[in-house]
Amino acid sequence: MQGLVQAMQTQAHTQVALQAQLEAQDAEQAEHVTKGLVGDTPLEETVESDSESGE
Repeated sequence: MQGLVQAMQTQAHTQVALQAQLEAQDAEQAEHVTKGLVGDTPLEETVESDSESGE
């Protein structure tokens, strides 16, 4: 029975840690969207105009 309790506690701690990590990633992604970034590249550099793409 102790093993089951320990496993459940470990699972609970893991879920809390994963939730915190997910929230941190969401906050970072929201910050990038707010700044107009795609990855680490400014949005203006990501979008090619027709003249730049040769069309």
